[in-house]
Amino acid sequence: MFVDSRIEIAGDALRVFDAHGVSSTDVIPMLDLAGELLRERGLLTTGGPSFFVYSLDKTMTIHLPVKQRPEVLAELEWEYSARLFATLPDSPHSFVHVGFCSGDH
Repeated sequence: MFVDSRIEIAGDALRVFDAHGVSSTDVIPMLDLAGELLRERGLLTTGGPSFFVYSLDKTMTIHLPVKQRPEVLAELEWEYSARLFATLPDSPHSFVHVGFCSGDH
């Protein structure tokens, strides 16, 4: 069931946060930065984010779906990474990855 899977993912995400001593307030600026980049380029997400939690290494990925060509998505990733390290060097980027994916799928 959809609700059960969302609750399970939330619990897994909390375990990742707990394992590394981070909280959602540490991740929100990372998501804000991604949104800022999309707004600057006049792009919108095509839906809600997808969360992937990797229990073995206690990391997670948050994908923001954007309907764009692969080269545009790659440019977004590179620009996001450059800005992340320049403006949020203490963010939990080693444990939580925020990125862009094709909104076609």
